[in-house]
Amino acid sequence: MDNQVLNERLQQVIAPVLEDLRAELVELDLVRTSGQIIVRLLVDKPGVGINLDECALINRRLGDIVEEQNIIPDRYVLEVSSPGIDRPLKAKNDFARNPGKLVKLFLREPVNGKIEWDGIIRNVTEAEIFVEIEGQAVAVPLSIISKGKLLF
Repeated sequence: MDNQVLNERLQQVIAPVLEDLRAELVELDLVRTSGQIIVRLLVDKPGVGINLDECALINRRLGDIVEEQNIIPDRYVLEVSSPGIDRPLKAKNDFARNPGKLVKLFLREPVNGKIEWDGIIRNVTEAEIFVEIEGQAVAVPLSIISKGKLLF
C-alpha cells in the first residue's frame, strides 16, 4: 500500500477518535524504514492543549482500530504526541488562530521571488493569508504554503 492510500485510510479512522476527545489532527507523517512503517501523529486540543494521558489514550484507541481492521499489514510503530510550542501551521484555521503573531512561511512556489517569508499574520481568508512584511501586506495563497511556524 502506498503512502497516499495509507494516509487517506488512516485519516478516516483518526477523525472519529479525535472528534470524540475534542482533539484535532495537526500533522500525520508516514516514514518507511527498513522493515517497518512509523506513523507519527501530532494532535492538539484547541485553546487548552493536550496532555500525555490523552496522547496515550489516542494511541491505544487508534492502535486497536489499526489492528482490528488490519489497516497496516506491515510492522509499524504508532507515535502520538503534542505539537508543543513549535507547532506547525498548515491549515487556514492554524493561521486564523494566531493573528498578530510573527510567523515563518515555507512555500512550494515563490511569492515576489522568495519561498521563505517572515512576517506578522494580519488576516486570513478562505484562500489567502495576509502577512505584514517590512511594513507591507503580502497576500500568500494558502494552497502554496508547505507549512508555517510561529517565531518567538
